[in-house]
Amino acid sequence: MLKDEVADKIDDLIGGLTGPGRILEVGTGWAESAIFFSILKPTWKIYTIDAFGLYGDGRIYSSWKAEEVGRVNHAIKQCGNVIQILGDSSTIPWELPVNLLFLDGDHTKGGVLADFRRFAPWVVKGGLVIFDDYNQANNPANGVKAAVIQILLEDPAKWENVYEGYFCRIIKKIK
Repeated sequence: MLKDEVADKIDDLIGGLTGPGRILEVGTGWAESAIFFSILKPTWKIYTIDAFGLYGDGRIYSSWKAEEVGRVNHAIKQCGNVIQILGDSSTIPWELPVNLLFLDGDHTKGGVLADFRRFAPWVVKGGLVIFDDYNQANNPANGVKAAVIQILLEDPAKWENVYEGYFCRIIKKIK
């Protein structure tokens, strides 16, 4: 679920931008963030990637439930500017520039780093990367915060911190 803190920051940062744009979201879940992006940026293309519908891997559903996947797919289709990609993010080829990369998939440190390294090269200069679920005290396996810290330490000349909150961290590509 997209937290108010995250939605407010996204609206502040990109809500007023005009013209075409592209959002890539890794981790569709219940599609709340994809729907939010669609409403906020109706002229942008939003691509959302998740394997949940194919594998029932337990992250969102404890087992594969066609009616739930169907409900999410139907909600996404109603948006008109959201393209759903069912598959593992590590296997999805990508070649399009991205204005905003929203990472909310695998929350392990290795998973976050893999998704970031796979898709960050496509983020345009001045583009944003949002790491959702930045802090999760109730989930010791959550590696989002550790991954972001490593990313910023590895290449501080390329990325700058824009926002650090409880539910998200946002960085901007400066080079």
